Amino acid sequence: MIGLYVLALVHVNGTRPPFYMGNRHPFSRFRYTLISNWQSSDFRVWLITGTSSGLGRDLVRKAVDRGDRVIATARRLSRIEDLAAQYPNNVKVLQLDVTEPFKQLRSKAQEAVSLWNGIDVVVNNAGFGCAGVIEEGGTDALMETYKTNVFGAVNVTNAFLPYLREQRHGTIVFIGSRSGWRTNFVVRYYDMVLSRHESQYSSYREMVPLCFVLVTNLPKLILIIGFYGSSKAALHAIADALAEEVKPFGIKVYNIMPGGIRTQGINNMRWVRGETSSSQCSDFIKAISDYDEAIHTMTNHFQSTNGHETGDSQKVAKVIVDLVHCEGVATDRQPDVSLVLGSDAKRDIAKKCHGVLDLLDQWGDVAASTDLSE
Repeated sequence: MIGLYVLALVHVNGTRPPFYMGNRHPFSRFRYTLISNWQSSDFRVWLITGTSSGLGRDLVRKAVDRGDRVIATARRLSRIEDLAAQYPNNVKVLQLDVTEPFKQLRSKAQEAVSLWNGIDVVVNNAGFGCAGVIEEGGTDALMETYKTNVFGAVNVTNAFLPYLREQRHGTIVFIGSRSGWRTNFVVRYYDMVLSRHESQYSSYREMVPLCFVLVTNLPKLILIIGFYGSSKAALHAIADALAEEVKPFGIKVYNIMPGGIRTQGINNMRWVRGETSSSQCSDFIKAISDYDEAIHTMTNHFQSTNGHETGDSQKVAKVIVDLVHCEGVATDRQPDVSLVLGSDAKRDIAKKCHGVLDLLDQWGDVAASTDLSE
């Protein structure tokens, strides 16, 4: 009888029966215990935001390659309808703007769950890139960035959490970034040259003497990504906290932190030069000439690095699918929450961690000196 019950969980058209969701069946927790082993080989139902291009689109394809079902979303439905046409048995599309009010996102979540009669994985991939200096962009640029990268991701997650909690399993994925670890990242011209050609040399030290005399007087380049980087740092903290909150319900949370991926992300980045995008800021801050050189230089830097990123979005997508299914590279290991992908991300985050440890060593006595005296 149990065998017949398990087989009944999947319709012939690939969807799950309407009683699949835990809040629709009185014995849901008992049922999920019975079929926990069976689920490991069952398909997953994914909801992925921002699938019109880049990593989101590649993630749809990798999930389909695995045999999963996907709800692909984007702000404009016309940009993802080809996915449903290409994978009619595995992909359904849904218009979804993560910046919509939470009430509307809850309605979209209900609609999404009805498409495949369930949900297992929610991927917060939609993102917004905003570059500029803090003084010029102000809180308007911060709010515009956070509205998508932070508040949108939280609202989408919260819209689906009731379904995941009720069924006592699921996975939430946040697409973070190494930029959350290097918001104050500063390089010189020769650092860029060395990093671009690092693979041709056994180490930086072998190449530095060759050009040191020529470049020591060149100015620094400031990566003006405070808006974007701070949003990813906030997402990192939120993912860590959420992971502990939902762990009792059998829900896993992952924060994927890739380095530079060769997509169209830089082309879609918005540059802020003393503009306000809404009426929330009472003071209109004009472009400040002191920043002209830094912004001009970094604009050229982004344009020169576009198309030369080392990250492969298809490989990143495959790792995420492996992570969800606990197979492939994730067969015998699972990250606690955060996972760094890309040699450049590994290098930059390691550099930041070493810097923090050095700070603690150098100022550890001062830190201890502020404790209350016994």
